[in-house]
Amino acid sequence: MGEEKIVARETLASLLEDAPGVRAVSPRIGFGTAIYRDGRTYRARALGVDFRREAAYQNLEKILAAGRLPRDGEREVLVAGGLAREMGISAGDKITLLAQTRGRGSNAVTLTAVGLAEFPVASFNSGFLMLPLDRAEGLLPMEGFATEILVKLEPGTD
Repeated sequence: MGEEKIVARETLASLLEDAPGVRAVSPRIGFGTAIYRDGRTYRARALGVDFRREAAYQNLEKILAAGRLPRDGEREVLVAGGLAREMGISAGDKITLLAQTRGRGSNAVTLTAVGLAEFPVASFNSGFLMLPLDRAEGLLPMEGFATEILVKLEPGTD
């Protein structure tokens, strides 16, 4: 058998960005989370993204209903509108995420909801949030890794 290698996320993302016909590359870390707020628990799907790269992949400003997008390096989160309404939060409120780590332990982080989004897919609105990739890395911990890397090609590229 050949030797298998795990390539660091940034190395792979840079190689992909330099490939002919590639328009955008977006590394992501997806995970399930429990959100604690005012003594209640809510379930959600979280996505850690590099907001600079994600902007080249999709127009997040278009789905922004209130506030602004999170900034990389900050303890900030973009919360789906339906989930925000269910929790009774608005832009500026804090929420605490609890997640299972890569090593099967538990970790938590408190983030400020700086923006609310209305996604075009109804199921996203009821239980979805986006946070900076570096915050997802620290929570899980998954420094240098991604669960997926999306690649958008130029029209006509095979």
